[in-house]
Amino acid sequence: MNLDREMSRYPVLDEESIRVALQKIDQNDEGVVVCVDTAGLLIGILTDGDLRRWLVTQDSPDIDQPVRSVINQNPVWTRLGLMTPESGQRREGRGLTASSRVARLGSTS
Repeated sequence: MNLDREMSRYPVLDEESIRVALQKIDQNDEGVVVCVDTAGLLIGILTDGDLRRWLVTQDSPDIDQPVRSVINQNPVWTRLGLMTPESGQRREGRGLTASSRVARLGSTS
């Protein structure tokens, strides 16, 4: 598997539009994108559910505004290899269905 090619389906720059994020969500199988800054550092995540919830709160949704305005900046996360039954229970309790391995864009560490 080409990890760089596989990972390219998930990141979106924080300055890119909600429209671009929506297109990437539509193109990957997970229903999620990770939002990074220009240095490739994680800013937040955006799921298809986050987008639906945002859309229904807007009178005139502007999907051409920067995605950073609608991302979840406080995602639940754990370090790779430190997943415990307790952290899994906390995640399940919050209704989470996706987990991503995110470090720096293009990096696998």
